[in-house]
Amino acid sequence: MTAAPLAFEAVRFAYGDAPVFTDLSFAIHPGEFAAILGPNGSGKTTLLRLATRVVRAAGGRILLGGEPLDGLPRREVARRAAVVPQEETRLFNYSVDEIVLMGRTPWVAGFGFEGGEDRRIARAALEAVEAEHLRGRPLGELSGGERQRVLLARALAQKAPLLLLDEPTAHLDLRHQVAVLRLLDGLRAREGLTVVLISHDVNLAARFAGRLLFLGEGRVVADGPPREVLTPDVLTRVYGAKVAAVDVPGLPAPFIYPE
Repeated sequence: MTAAPLAFEAVRFAYGDAPVFTDLSFAIHPGEFAAILGPNGSGKTTLLRLATRVVRAAGGRILLGGEPLDGLPRREVARRAAVVPQEETRLFNYSVDEIVLMGRTPWVAGFGFEGGEDRRIARAALEAVEAEHLRGRPLGELSGGERQRVLLARALAQKAPLLLLDEPTAHLDLRHQVAVLRLLDGLRAREGLTVVLISHDVNLAARFAGRLLFLGEGRVVADGPPREVLTPDVLTRVYGAKVAAVDVPGLPAPFIYPE
């Protein structure tokens, strides 16, 4: 049986005296497209930071590929999980080629330099996200949608089986939001990747993710296929707002709107 790419077991975490997670437990299955949702302050971004050991849990256990995260070297963590942030302004002085090659860092020995195979993988990653025409351009000259494709290419160049994305569509217009998520779903299907998406947009996440996990009260309060968990009762409990759900032909789940 294939190990879960990512699993949390009774994880606890707090910022100072402010608890974020008191009993966070879930497992993401290989090949899944899962979305993590919840109100502001529910710990969505913190979950990703815990999953890549940017911060450490106060209790419980986190597993990457079936092995305890705390026992994995930093390089091995990066080989198993790649992160796509919302935006990275620190990289504006680098060219697209240089940024995507950064994804090969976990595979470069010691203080060595990227070789021909690394450059081939980086080019293939740009092609996979349909951004090869951007090669050589500084990141600061690109549009929001183009930058997100380049950051996604960098993550693909890591050759990690797990992609963790922190609201990658937050600064994009509707057309680019749909394009990025459609691209992710296609990569998941073709490359066998497991995708975990942090999102604040319930309707957009439900269109592409096959599984929704809602955070609240320091744990997962609802978990399942969109059609099962997108109910007014669940959403009112999670967000504290009264909502309604309506079925729209062609959509995989009800459309949610505030009343």
